Amino acid sequence: MVVAGAFDGTTIVAGALLLHHDPPAAAVELGCWATAAVQGLGVARAASEVLIACASAGLAVERIAWHCTTANSRSRALAERLGFRYEGTLRSAYVLHGVRHDLDVLSLVGAELDGFAQH
Repeated sequence: MVVAGAFDGTTIVAGALLLHHDPPAAAVELGCWATAAVQGLGVARAASEVLIACASAGLAVERIAWHCTTANSRSRALAERLGFRYEGTLRSAYVLHGVRHDLDVLSLVGAELDGFAQH
């Protein structure tokens, strides 16, 4: 797992992580989060960009997946601003606090990763 965090002094306010790395498939999943205090300031985007570059160059992946609940429009919008393309919805695929949620799946593949290597 590769993790990047953003701090305000000694307090972590946002972060991103690469998980479920599958070297034979050259694939990984990217996730991110931000506290309410920094939402909309580009902090989660910056952390995500760093990890996309890390995945592309350091892990030599060909595919980066992004999963978010269908109710999380902010997460999906960030993924799309980063260039991720919608692939589909996994129905009833995630349980949070005992409630099942549908997940949108988006991805960056191949040459779509190239622009991030410079970050």
